[in-house]
Amino acid sequence: MVSFFPFKAAGTNRPYSYSVKETGSWEGHRSSYSKHNNTWGVSGITATTKGADVSLRFTFHESITPVKTRNAILFTNIEETDYKLDVDVGDSTIFVHTFSLGNGYQRLEFSQEVDSITLRFTKPASSNSELKFYGMVLNNGNPGVVYNSIGVNGSRFVSFQRCELFQEQLNYLKPDLVIMSIGTNDSSEPGYDSSEYKANFKAFLDQVRIANPNCAIMLTVPNDNYVRKKYHNDNLESVRSVIYELAIEYDAKVWDLYGIMGGAGSAKTWMNAGMMKTDLVHFTKEGYLLKGDLFYRAFLDDYLKWYSEQEPIWTE
Repeated sequence: MVSFFPFKAAGTNRPYSYSVKETGSWEGHRSSYSKHNNTWGVSGITATTKGADVSLRFTFHESITPVKTRNAILFTNIEETDYKLDVDVGDSTIFVHTFSLGNGYQRLEFSQEVDSITLRFTKPASSNSELKFYGMVLNNGNPGVVYNSIGVNGSRFVSFQRCELFQEQLNYLKPDLVIMSIGTNDSSEPGYDSSEYKANFKAFLDQVRIANPNCAIMLTVPNDNYVRKKYHNDNLESVRSVIYELAIEYDAKVWDLYGIMGGAGSAKTWMNAGMMKTDLVHFTKEGYLLKGDLFYRAFLDDYLKWYSEQEPIWTE
């Protein structure tokens, strides 16, 4: 299962694991942008259109590991509009069955695996309906790790609080493990308050547990960073303390990137090594690759340690 969104149609950057081509006029709305007012779901971004004949074509085979799917769930508001949906997978021998899940959500099932899906939305030219597209979730039913990524540029806790459909859509994902990396933008605000930060974090964690009470949780401490390239973000120590407190309360794991980097002021060391950009907030490509490798190694080492401690299961 993978979550997909037409980021290009919404006017922002996209992952490299899939591509989206749109026809017609679309407009993007991000929950992290205070000037935007709309309805948001679990992705935190919504693409809207009033075009009479528009489409979105998702292609999955351009990733390093080509992806195919047998079913998809669409998050839209189509049942509140005059729009009709037509689905094309580029092969007339493949049957597409559509089931309404209510609230504008629809489940698509394909008779064979497909690696591209075109969604065409049409309405009478006289209609003033607005279509809202919140995202799409795929599932091929194959064993393995199922990965979903949510959140948009500039997200803070208040950004997710604006997503009134967040919990409703998160229930469709039912995560077994949630890895939370949030806090850089919250902690760099002039009015940062540790109590408020902790309360917002707890509310977020509670939503995850509603979607899956047995969900495992991993919290990551934000990386060392500076504000406007000049002033060190001294609130990071407070953020770090809150995260460790919540880890105890929610029986969660912690990956302490702040400590791994070297603590306060280490962002400049990483910048001088070519691992962080000159804004002293974001990493370079090489820095992100190193960050990902460090996380992967820590995650795998801890899993293997846990696995070695489990009682063996005997089968005849």
